Amino acid sequence: CHLPATPAPFRFPTFGSQPFFPSSGYPMRFVSLVALLVTTACGGVSTADEPSAAVLLPPIPLKVTEQGEFGAYPPMTTRTSSGELFRIDYKAGIAQYAPNGSQRRLFGVAGEGPGEFRALASGAVLPGDSLVAVTDANRARLMIYGVSDGAFRREIAIPPMQMTGQQWRFDGSTALIPIALGVPVFLRWTMATDSVQLWGEPTAFRKNAMVASMSSGEPSTIRDGDGWLALIPGEATLVRYDSAGAIVGTVPLPRRARRGEPTDAKMLTQAMPRDGAFIPPASMAMGIHRLPDGRVLLMHLDVEGTRTGRKVELTSTKWWATIYAADLQTACVDQSVPFTTQEMSRLLFAGDTVMTLSRMADDAGSVRSELQRVRFDLTKCNWSPVAAGEK
Repeated sequence: CHLPATPAPFRFPTFGSQPFFPSSGYPMRFVSLVALLVTTACGGVSTADEPSAAVLLPPIPLKVTEQGEFGAYPPMTTRTSSGELFRIDYKAGIAQYAPNGSQRRLFGVAGEGPGEFRALASGAVLPGDSLVAVTDANRARLMIYGVSDGAFRREIAIPPMQMTGQQWRFDGSTALIPIALGVPVFLRWTMATDSVQLWGEPTAFRKNAMVASMSSGEPSTIRDGDGWLALIPGEATLVRYDSAGAIVGTVPLPRRARRGEPTDAKMLTQAMPRDGAFIPPASMAMGIHRLPDGRVLLMHLDVEGTRTGRKVELTSTKWWATIYAADLQTACVDQSVPFTTQEMSRLLFAGDTVMTLSRMADDAGSVRSELQRVRFDLTKCNWSPVAAGEK
């Protein structure tokens, strides 16, 4: 792989001047999943020459006129069904791009007033494609803007100190918004009344090893009958929730090539600084998505890196996809996904396509951005029972 001359390292644990959890010592942007906030010196490193069902599509270059800080604070993204892309940068605001990659506008103003932000976290385009919502964890607000003009519409109070993840899910007039750090799993936004509450019973892993959970991805979910099916960081199973957010069952999560889930994540997390290595204790849970034919797609990420004092640099990244049959009885396990980036970006799902905003810096420090895309050729899959194939 090609190494940038001086990759910008993740500096652990100071992020800006505003602490995210003033009473607990967690820095402002620390909550956005430790391993996702570092810059990797070598993106998309493959560990094996193996066939895969993942097919890389031509990327869409972004003609960027405003660029957020590279490296330490990878932006979140969301898009409309027609391909309008929004890049949500924690301090630079919201940049909107046309489907061909040209930048339309930059909106959102830093400040303390209505519609202004201190630290943007994540967001989503609302059903109907006319509004985009973003969260500001430091102001405990969910803010809504127009897609057509970027104008501020309204804001809603949310439970304080919730750093949200990228994989928002909508069901009628309800949205489930993942929480990247903390014991709660989701926020439930009832859009008809603009009320937001904590939702989702935490797993034992999340309750007992919060730092390990935080460094192992973000929760995400899809509809499953009358309830929800969730991919939760650090869990060796998928988790079934009922409509009220109680855990009612699990589904086996097989693995073949990815790192998998640990037997003692808390111990491994505590050992990381002693060993001088930065290796999240599990394959990072990056998203669950239902494909148009009813099959269920999971995305995981394995990363490795080194730690020198408080400085962390990633040295390799590896993306994996697992596809379940619609009945969850068989799966195509751990397909290598050829995404390449120098920065830990999140995923977008649209129909049968998975995308990621990749930002790469050249030797002169110029940043190039593109939307990488992949589809899956399921004829190349070896389908096996979901309880089988574990290492």
